[in-house]
Amino acid sequence: MDDNYQKALSLIQQAKEKNLTELYIHLDLTELPPEIFELENLTELDLSSNQLSSLPDGISKLTDLTKLYLSSNQLSSLPDGISKLTDLTELDLSSNQLSSLPDDISKLTNLTGLYLISNQLSSLPDDISKLTDLTELDLSSNQLSSLPDGISKLTNLTELDLSSNQLSSLPDDISKLTDLTGLYLSSNQLSSLPDGISKLTGLTWLYLSSNQLSSLPDGISKLTGLTGLYLNSNQLSSLPDGISKLTNLTGLYLNSNQLSSLPDGISKLTNLTELDLSSNQLSSLPDGISKLTNLTELYLSSNQLSSLPDGISKLTNLTELYLSSNQLSSLPDGISKLTNLTELDLSSNQLSSLPDGISKLTNLTRLYLSSNQFEVGSEIYELSAQDQIKEILKWQKAQKAGTLQPIHEAKVIFIGESNHGKTHLIELLKEECIKRKITTTHGIERSKVQIGCGDKDIRLNIWDLGGQEFMRSTHQFFFSERSLYVLVTLARRERNELNHWLKLANQLGNKAPVLVVINKIDIDPHDLDRKGLERDYPNIVGFVRTSIYDCKEQKATDSLKLLKNRIKEIVGDKASMPGVFEQRPPDWFTVKEELEKLEEKGTHFITYNEYENLEFIKDLPEEERKSNLKLLSMLGAVVSYVDDPRLIDTNVINPQWIMDGVYAIINDPEVKDKNKGRLHIGDLERILSKKKFPKERHAYLLELMNKFDLCYAAKDQKDVYFIPDLFEDIEPDYEWHGEASIHFRYYYDDFPPDAFMTRFIVEMHQDIIDEKRWRSGVYISNGSCQAKVYQTYSKNYIHIEVIGNKGEGRSYLYTIRESFRKLHEPFPQMQIKQEVLYKGHWLDYLELIELENVNETQYHTKLKERLPVTDILNGYSTSIDRSGTQKHIKIFLASSAELKAEREQFEIFIHRENQQLYKKGIFIELQLWENFIDAMSPTRLQDEYNNVVKHSDIFVSLFFTKVGKFTLEEFKAAFGQFKNTGKPLVYTYFKEATIESGTLNRRDANSVFDFQDKLKELGHFYTVYNNIEGLQLHFKKQLEKIMDKLFLSEPIRL
Repeated sequence: MDDNYQKALSLIQQAKEKNLTELYIHLDLTELPPEIFELENLTELDLSSNQLSSLPDGISKLTDLTKLYLSSNQLSSLPDGISKLTDLTELDLSSNQLSSLPDDISKLTNLTGLYLISNQLSSLPDDISKLTDLTELDLSSNQLSSLPDGISKLTNLTELDLSSNQLSSLPDDISKLTDLTGLYLSSNQLSSLPDGISKLTGLTWLYLSSNQLSSLPDGISKLTGLTGLYLNSNQLSSLPDGISKLTNLTGLYLNSNQLSSLPDGISKLTNLTELDLSSNQLSSLPDGISKLTNLTELYLSSNQLSSLPDGISKLTNLTELYLSSNQLSSLPDGISKLTNLTELDLSSNQLSSLPDGISKLTNLTRLYLSSNQFEVGSEIYELSAQDQIKEILKWQKAQKAGTLQPIHEAKVIFIGESNHGKTHLIELLKEECIKRKITTTHGIERSKVQIGCGDKDIRLNIWDLGGQEFMRSTHQFFFSERSLYVLVTLARRERNELNHWLKLANQLGNKAPVLVVINKIDIDPHDLDRKGLERDYPNIVGFVRTSIYDCKEQKATDSLKLLKNRIKEIVGDKASMPGVFEQRPPDWFTVKEELEKLEEKGTHFITYNEYENLEFIKDLPEEERKSNLKLLSMLGAVVSYVDDPRLIDTNVINPQWIMDGVYAIINDPEVKDKNKGRLHIGDLERILSKKKFPKERHAYLLELMNKFDLCYAAKDQKDVYFIPDLFEDIEPDYEWHGEASIHFRYYYDDFPPDAFMTRFIVEMHQDIIDEKRWRSGVYISNGSCQAKVYQTYSKNYIHIEVIGNKGEGRSYLYTIRESFRKLHEPFPQMQIKQEVLYKGHWLDYLELIELENVNETQYHTKLKERLPVTDILNGYSTSIDRSGTQKHIKIFLASSAELKAEREQFEIFIHRENQQLYKKGIFIELQLWENFIDAMSPTRLQDEYNNVVKHSDIFVSLFFTKVGKFTLEEFKAAFGQFKNTGKPLVYTYFKEATIESGTLNRRDANSVFDFQDKLKELGHFYTVYNNIEGLQLHFKKQLEKIMDKLFLSEPIRL
């Protein structure tokens, strides 16, 4: 008898003793204890999220049941006795393996809700027509190719979900379902709609996305009650004039069609708040669009718009406007009137300037301007929306005044294997002779060289990357665009070795130029296959052969002069290194020079207050101080995180200081070899120079390593951190509890994914099972599913294996894929293939989705069968996930360090909620502010905090015995945002528990009570909880209540 079975028996015994009428068991049970059938008073039984393959006949004894939930199991059939549960009003059988329903289901005539999502039903019994009390019927994600005629008798239906099936037509009698308010037909094979659909005049929501509709029936104009109409991903080339009669519409979704124009009548849809016209063929917008003054979201990306009508200025309620991937060369001045905009996407157009009036858009928090024709540095696009506007307008002003100056600096990164002579070559480039003893580079060394290029001087910022294998994944963080890569190699090296470095530069450097240096030709006079390498890597800009002939004199040889001249030619060529010639306003150079003077004096870092008081900086406006520091940081001149309260007090003028500290930790023999990546914060006093790295800066280094996914804090060991790059290579022994039901993998096209694997371990460290991790893999669990994620040696794969039932497994896979998606996001140029396993063969996941979108199948020659595309995909994701319409709820959880256990349990709770919500197209993103109280300081800046709050849907804060000095201020930011915009919804919890004598001082107690009084004054009511279970239960109920409010544009059926 396993633990879970024992827990189930305990729950059943409690229910019996207390005569409970409701029972919930989610324990991965493979069978039910027979004692459960003695609870004949039960009215509600929830057995979802187990692993039941069958139900015993004893279920028929529970005749008082009104609600039975069996979703997310492995049921392939139902017992005959289920027909005796005639009091049932709700029956949920979603996410099982049912291929048919028993005829006797027709005896459950009191059913009002029947949920059969994600099964394998290819047909419905005719007798389903007898369930005439049904108001909700959900048959989504099955294999239905037709509907029985009897479905027309279910005239009490208000919601019918048939999405993600194989329906090519609808019966005419569907017109009899006149009580329908929601009809969901997305992801089928419908090429037309029956005329009778016009009789469904009670409809408020109609989903027809991802079908094959080329036109709409005229009768659609009679559906005047519609508030949401989803027609995206069809083949519509025009809209009927009658659409103008749908005046109650608040959401109209026409993206991914073939529309080249809009009917004039669209101007009559004045209740619209959301209009999606993206991915069509629109070359202009009708003037009448200016009448849609209630619009808050307008999507026009991926069209052929060359201009915007002046009337767009009348859409003053817009909060989100998406115009990316068009042909806009200018913006109308009237855009300045859209002062409610919070998000504006103008990327991938032909804009070269912004109107001055854009500075009036003070509510903008997200602005996308990349891939236009602005002649500003690309780092500007990484600033906040307001800073982007200020910097571009400042740049435009300086351009008009003729005061812009070119940067005339180039980043040159030397890469290659250890002991190939990189450091010697750099020393000779600097000094023309070697003046110091050179040892192996353990990490990264930076140096500067001034070279003359014609009538100008260009400074080379040289980065020397150590070649040791164990440091390579760490080095990848320093690869960047706008650089020249100098690959130092020897003539007779393995091609695989060259491929490794060339692919790194090609993919992480976004095809930046590479100069290949064949060194030590005095020892080996052979050459490389230059033509072959140039063919495979077009970004190679040349080859140079070098050596040091006279080892005694150690002077630069003629070959070194060739190398220096070739570097001059490349960095002096605007086509090869455009970043060298980018221009900046004069104050940018002044700030940079002031900081460089400090570096020359040996200053490694300064506080933000010290920065603000520098001679030139103190005269600048506050916003310019911050933005100048951010821009310099993005270029690598300094390292500064002015938006992070934990890191703000250390602004690093000399980035070499950070690299020396990080690599000293990584290279420490005790941490690396003896402890295999385990680091105690006390070790830093031994590892780091006391003069160079004062003790008060140790936490900064660790926080920075954590920020870049180089380490993570141990769950149950105070002041202990783990560095995955230093873990053992050997996989630990671990016994799986069953066979993996899901196999998914990423293929990195000959690119070693080491860094992604170790960063994933950091990202998911809260889920690690009993420290079962190694350098290239990890075992993780979210409480109900387990997964093994590991990198293979033979090829560049990262495999994901998940154990758990279908529904929960897919949900956990989504969590894992989301983590990898975020890790891959900064490298869009990388070719990463996603594959799924089917009958022993790996299939391209994205290719399967494309097949599903066009309702095609594919013959697999090795399997000798046509692939059941949707069935395969349903094993790995939901149709909502694949359609890209997955809704995300962002929860910001703030707490102090003393509530670490609550924070971790809350995270596990969210994992479990996601298992159920994922099937309904919802996913919760949890952002933790782990030291909410402790991290606040007088010098912190609000940008990062405010930005997180503004883009959160729910703000949760937990308190116990402490309230920080600035907690009220931070709370007001969130609560004020809620009062102004309705988001985030704010929930505040205080833990009420026995406190050990002597652990709470009077000052802390008073601050807690004062804070509670202030909350009451603000009109906010907090909740007291006794234990984590109480906290979870209360928040779960709140989440259920507010779900619809979070997605006003679309109803969520939980």
